[in-house]
Amino acid sequence: MGAPPGRIKHPAYEFLNGPSGNGLDDLFTAEIRLTTMARRISKTEAYDDSKVDAILNEINGKDHRGSQRVGVPEVFGMNFQAISVAQKMKGLGYLDGEGTPSAGLLDALDYTDRSVGKIAARLKEKRLLESTLIVLTAKHGDAPIDPLRFRAADLNLIPTVVNSIESGLLLNAERDGSIAMLWLKDHTCTADVVKALEAGRRKPGFSRSSPENPSN
Repeated sequence: MGAPPGRIKHPAYEFLNGPSGNGLDDLFTAEIRLTTMARRISKTEAYDDSKVDAILNEINGKDHRGSQRVGVPEVFGMNFQAISVAQKMKGLGYLDGEGTPSAGLLDALDYTDRSVGKIAARLKEKRLLESTLIVLTAKHGDAPIDPLRFRAADLNLIPTVVNSIESGLLLNAERDGSIAMLWLKDHTCTADVVKALEAGRRKPGFSRSSPENPSN
């Protein structure tokens, strides 16, 4: 099995290796953080190219670098970041509630379509297309299509709530899109932190899944 999923900043990707640590034959996690910080679609497309190249190498029966012949994986996959970045960039994304893409988003959509076409063409070239199931899916939606419904979250809100319990309690917060992972200096304060976050979850830009509010 081969999997170039994409981001070292998501430790969960390595969970695919399983308890043995050997669940994947070829794990390629190209770092995305500096690319997304640059906020340029062209750079994000170049980043995606590195993963497309890895898939093409694996279809050729080699490792993701293309340096060793290891055989074609039974399962392989990757994600694309270009569309996600274009959707989130100020002035890009969708132009209206009907889903009309901006020029930048349209470029990212066209790029991604061509990239999927490259993968399909390589599968066909290697006579693997007819025996391969191709699945395209989206993992989450961070913002509404209609730009008038967009509401930016206050990134200082969670640190303020956590540190109000005890000064310096929050050691680190990894925020990505619509989720956050928190590391506390004192784990015995976890219940208090959860209670405080629950109490503030109705504030603008701050919510969680619940029976009363399942969409957040």
